[in-house]
Amino acid sequence: MTPIHPLQQQEEQVASEDQAHYQSYTSPTPSADEEEDDNDPQRTMVEGERQPLDHQKHSMTQYTDTNNNNNSNNNNNGGGNEHGNSDGIMTSHSTSTPSSPNAALQRLVLVAAATAATLGYDVGIMAAAIQPMEDTMHLNGVQKEVAMGSLNFVAALGALLGGKVANDYGRKYTVKVCCWIFVVGTILMAGAPGYWSFLLGRVVTGTGVGVSFVAAPVYLSEVAPTDIRGRLNTVFDVAINGGILLGYVLGFLVQLIPHLQPEWKWRLMLILGINLPIMVLWNLESLPESPRWLVMKGQSAAATEVLRQLSNVETHHEEGTNGHVSNSPSPPTAMNHHTNGDRNDHRTDELLRMVSSMEDEVKIEREDGLDGPLTPMQALCQCRVSSAMRLAIAIGFWQQITGTEAVLYYSADFLQHAGLESPTQRLFGNCFVGLCKLAPELVGMHYVDTFGRRPLMLLSAVSLVISTFLLSAAFYLQWNPLVVVLLLCAIMASFSIGLGPFSFLVASERLGLSERATGMTLCAATNRCTSGTVALTAVSMYQALGSGGLFAIYGLVGLASLPFYYFTITETAGQSLEELSASNTGAFQRRRQDIELKPSIIQEMDDAAKYHDADPVEDSLVANRAVV
Repeated sequence: MTPIHPLQQQEEQVASEDQAHYQSYTSPTPSADEEEDDNDPQRTMVEGERQPLDHQKHSMTQYTDTNNNNNSNNNNNGGGNEHGNSDGIMTSHSTSTPSSPNAALQRLVLVAAATAATLGYDVGIMAAAIQPMEDTMHLNGVQKEVAMGSLNFVAALGALLGGKVANDYGRKYTVKVCCWIFVVGTILMAGAPGYWSFLLGRVVTGTGVGVSFVAAPVYLSEVAPTDIRGRLNTVFDVAINGGILLGYVLGFLVQLIPHLQPEWKWRLMLILGINLPIMVLWNLESLPESPRWLVMKGQSAAATEVLRQLSNVETHHEEGTNGHVSNSPSPPTAMNHHTNGDRNDHRTDELLRMVSSMEDEVKIEREDGLDGPLTPMQALCQCRVSSAMRLAIAIGFWQQITGTEAVLYYSADFLQHAGLESPTQRLFGNCFVGLCKLAPELVGMHYVDTFGRRPLMLLSAVSLVISTFLLSAAFYLQWNPLVVVLLLCAIMASFSIGLGPFSFLVASERLGLSERATGMTLCAATNRCTSGTVALTAVSMYQALGSGGLFAIYGLVGLASLPFYYFTITETAGQSLEELSASNTGAFQRRRQDIELKPSIIQEMDDAAKYHDADPVEDSLVANRAVV
């Protein structure tokens, strides 16, 4: 039987091909190997797609490693069998069990996680290094605040730059730029001879932080499969907290080194952070660009190949004289071709539909006057798209205004006020606080695609308010220092179960393709400005109001945030980015994206809207004619 190329398969041939394939399975003259596996449950037909037999040969090459290399009795071409349940990166699933990322996607996630860990390491190590810096540079309270908070204000400016770079040059290139900035900034800080030269290093590092706050979450959200997008994007925030904990732990260990002068302690703490960005640069070249960015730049063919690579879809490598595609000297049998080819065709069709959906989104946005990515000013001024932008800005603000950044930077000072005088004890307390910030995120990461984003964020916001008020009471009533440590841990755990990992995820998911990088730019810039304000004012407020008054104010601010989260955060789990974007573009455009969009159907629906005032009945008739 003549094989059908995946890109040439016609919808009207599906039924006849499936029948022919089924008959080849039920042939009365099976081979010896086929008789061995006669009762193999993988021979069943599930939703029109056959599962592969373990003994069948590959007839095509893979673009990347498979999730699972099954053993084969007849494998003569050196290619491992595909995992039976390995779905395409953007496919829809009939089961509620999330799929697992393949090897290429795992490498991409790990690189993005290392980038995020670099951000967290700066927070954690500065919390440990600030005390020996005070001793050697003789810093006053204001200088200490500026040293800690200046990075976040510069990061806000870096975020504005990051959106432009990410849109013009790609998400992958932007991550590379971030890593080089981190390397330079780390060297400047660790080698600074004085306070002002140290601030120069903070400015450089802050620029990289801001750019990476835009590029890395967008990069992850645009390559992640729909059913595990929440988990993969949570990796970014989990890695930040892992970096914070790493900074706390290394700071504690360096503090224990005997006979090491305080000046060399903080320099050693800072220079150790250069390893993470170097590791990212080492591995970044082997990773693909975001397929959605490629579509936005008109490179749909390249986007399709990236999706193939990330989803283990095979492609034709060599065509024999009889029309079969094979990598081995021996041509494959008809059964082998149909088994592998049919499943490959099915998955390829899913990828092509996803690329088509991305193209449709770009086309609709351009029809709405969004010819290319928005600048921040355009995003704020164009009312037709500004609702998602305003939501992203508000999320960035409310996530940080509740004072969690003050706990991260100044937890050692709060522990000292609670009664822990030893620097070693305070740094050990930092490690415990960092651990309690990381562990709940691992729990939330596991359940985000099951329970959804909204319930976890609401739980996080309420528990954060309660923990903050309790900590304020602990300082006022002078409770035991151990209780203060536990309440600091409770604040971090409350934040990390929802608001920490999922705020940027929800903001990124609600934005359309052309506005995603710019929207995350505004979100990150607002977030870093708010974080910088908290870090820059915490010491002064603490000196004026005491620890109890400071956390009472943070508790009131958290209480004010509850209506925002309850009324504005909607569930985004289980929906593709294109579906979420369609919800922001109006009912008529949403109906256009809910069906198989073909040029003729798009034109017919446009005409219906023009001459029938978008009559729902007429639109429904047109949409029904689009169903094959």
